[in-house]
Amino acid sequence: MFACLKMLETLEQAGVLRLPAKDARQVRGARAPLKWTARGEPGELLECELEQLEPIVLTGG
Repeated sequence: MFACLKMLETLEQAGVLRLPAKDARQVRGARAPLKWTARGEPGELLECELEQLEPIVLTGG
């Protein structure tokens, strides 16, 4: 997780992207316990060309 954040910050400093402001309420390094739900279970195996799945939309949850 830390490596991903560092890379995003590096890209922001290089002007490649702009990140949203950090949430001041969240203490860096604090971790909430993971809650495992049925949504976290593996789904159906997909074997196809990526273009067959377009459009792909990522959302936060």
